[in-house]
This record gives sequence, structure tokens and C-alpha cells, in this order.
Amino acid sequence: MSIYICGACNCGKAEIARRIGMENTSLQLHIDPADTVFVPIFGVGLDRIFRGRKWEGKTDETYHGLCEYLTLLEQDDIITNEGPLLLLSHLMFFGLLSVFNDEQLREILTRCLVLLRRGKHFIVRRWIENGNFNEISVSLQREFRNGRENIFTIPPTTDYDSTVEQAVEYIKEKMEV
Repeated sequence: MSIYICGACNCGKAEIARRIGMENTSLQLHIDPADTVFVPIFGVGLDRIFRGRKWEGKTDETYHGLCEYLTLLEQDDIITNEGPLLLLSHLMFFGLLSVFNDEQLREILTRCLVLLRRGKHFIVRRWIENGNFNEISVSLQREFRNGRENIFTIPPTTDYDSTVEQAVEYIKEKMEV
């Protein structure tokens, strides 16, 4: 079973994945897997590729990078602080889907939607909203939850530490089910 931790930026996703991965050695831990793929192409990771519009004029490189990234997410028995919910919300928010041809678009969306059926996905909410991007991104991620029993939203708490603690406990409970 794979675990994908998504949600807002700077809400503790990497720390949550790290703690669960350290306790559950049957899961392969992947922190910031997008960096493995996108840094060699664009010089920056997922957090800056789309915001900085680094993809403009590089449709083929972006498409191949996205396919490579999705291959990383498709591995069995991983835990990661990224996932298809996060990717879809970034692609939608920054308008990236419009640059691909129909075949490329079908490939990216199909693979993302297939991944939504696999494993368990957790949307971590920040204790305080921090900008339009995060509010819209998390809203988009939560909308993909509709009708899917393997996607969970972790409610906000009061700060970073309590968010991480609550999320770790919540995810461990859901892993046992």
C-alpha cells in the first residue's frame, strides 16, 4: 500500500512522511520526489517550477518530466510528501494543462486519476491559511476526494507541531484499517 501526503505548502508533509516512514520500514520513503525529476530539467523543484513559470516554452521537457514523476509515484509501497492530488492542483492552478496536446493531456490525467484509486491519500490542512494559492490548491485537492473512500482530509490544528502530531496519529490509524 502506498501513502501520499498532500495539502498546503509548509504544513509539515515531509516531516509527517519521514516519521511514518521511519516507523514503518515496509514503506519506501520518498521526500520531495519531484526534485529528483525536475531539478535536472528546470534547476528547481516542484515548489518553483510552476510558480516561476519555468515550464513555459518547454512543453516536451515538461511532459517527459511529468511522466517520469508519475512513474515515481506509481511505485508500490511508498510513502511520500507529494502525490497526484498535489500535482493535479498545481497543474490546474497554474494553467499548465492547456499547453499539452490531447494525447499528452490524456496520458497525464489518466495516470493521475488511476493513482487516486491506489493507496491512501491524506490532505493536511494548515492551521492558518497562507495565501490564495494554498487556499485554492487545498480546495481543489479536497474536491477530488468526492466519492473516494481512500482520500482523507486531516483537519487543521493550532500550529505546525500539533499539525504534524495529529497527522501522524491519524494516518497510522487509517493504515491499520
